[in-house]
Amino acid sequence: MTISRTSPATSPNCPGSRAAALILAGLLLAPASFASADSNLPFDTLVAVCASCHGQDGRASVLPSWGRLAGQNREYLVYALRLYRDGGRSGLNAGLMLPYATLLSDSEIDRLAEHYARLP
Repeated sequence: MTISRTSPATSPNCPGSRAAALILAGLLLAPASFASADSNLPFDTLVAVCASCHGQDGRASVLPSWGRLAGQNREYLVYALRLYRDGGRSGLNAGLMLPYATLLSDSEIDRLAEHYARLP
């Protein structure tokens, strides 16, 4: 018998959980093409969604397997987010990232990558 010990992607107590719920609702109601159009969500909301898993400081201190964003190479972050958004990655983390990354336009990905690359 195998016991699964997976953690939920978000918790009701995480700061980005409400924002994440709003984004998921928007995904269900929005048109299928996201890459070229901005989500029109405030940048702080996008950061809060990232923080719900990666932490306010972007260091993924609680669950390191979810990936540290702070201080990462900007170009790598852009590359990785676009892969997640475009379905170019597989596995558990890809499944968790896809609903969020699908919402992001290229310009929003660039802004998020710049933000996290500048964090210590």
